[in-house]
Amino acid sequence: PDADAVLHWSPEYNVLDTSGFRGLVCCFLGDWLINIPDLSRYALIATDRRGVREVGKGDPRFIYWRGFSFDPRLHFCPDEDADTPMIRDYDVVFMGRDVPTRRPYLEALHQWGERTGRRVHIDTNYPRGREADVYRRSKIAWRMSQRDELPMGTYESAACGALAVLQHDALSEIVAAHAPIPTYDASSMEGMTAFLESWLANPVELAKWTDRQRTWAARETPARHLNWL
Repeated sequence: PDADAVLHWSPEYNVLDTSGFRGLVCCFLGDWLINIPDLSRYALIATDRRGVREVGKGDPRFIYWRGFSFDPRLHFCPDEDADTPMIRDYDVVFMGRDVPTRRPYLEALHQWGERTGRRVHIDTNYPRGREADVYRRSKIAWRMSQRDELPMGTYESAACGALAVLQHDALSEIVAAHAPIPTYDASSMEGMTAFLESWLANPVELAKWTDRQRTWAARETPARHLNWL
């Protein structure tokens, strides 16, 4: 009751009773593709670029905010100062939701692993926290941006020392975020797997880019984003 403002995180999932609160009520709208709640009570609505266009439709309360970031209590690489490096026994991993647009690519990754002997790990039903353990065992973290933005998994995997990759369609957000994230051509399954194989075949270059990503991710702290908002 004594706050000047309240930030309601993900109103599409979490109910917040603000009756009687006289301060400013704002929200961060994340998965608007899944559910759009009643937004009439919010003075400010932060979301991704596509959400500003398609949900906001000119409403001045809507602003773009790159709100995805990793949790430094979970996502870090504990082997930075160790004498022996961590064993990364997964070649390519995917940690995320099972949505129809991703399924053909995940099946192609699985078949590629079966055919080549590359170890591919796909988990579409994972509890929070476990993905960090998988990323620390991984060389490459495959992702597909669903809304032309940077998925949270790119920050998480980068912080854990796995190379985050995205499809070409996400390039505008990658450039805007100054993110060292390589991209693949999602129009060709063969091209995508050849892209992954080229990184795995060059461990020196892979290590160079994972170091760059880890440095980038360390700057992307949630507190800095929240302070800006």
